[in-house]
Amino acid sequence: MVLDTLVGALRGRRYIAGDRFSAADVYLASHLQWGMMVGVIEKRPEFEAYCAPLVTRPAALRADAEVKKLQSQKAWSAA
Repeated sequence: MVLDTLVGALRGRRYIAGDRFSAADVYLASHLQWGMMVGVIEKRPEFEAYCAPLVTRPAALRADAEVKKLQSQKAWSAA
């Protein structure tokens, strides 16, 4: 199964494509995080361990804050 293969690729690794953070990590972590959140990807310890430090990176937190800000502005202007 694909997810079993991905578990093996992530086990004991910080990044998916080598020793440095890359766009591949942004892509993979966002899909895993979303999939686990909505229940289409089963939560596995390897997925959660991989995603946790990536979604709490300063840039990711700033992006989340900006999304929330824009969402609140949209809600405010729609009222």
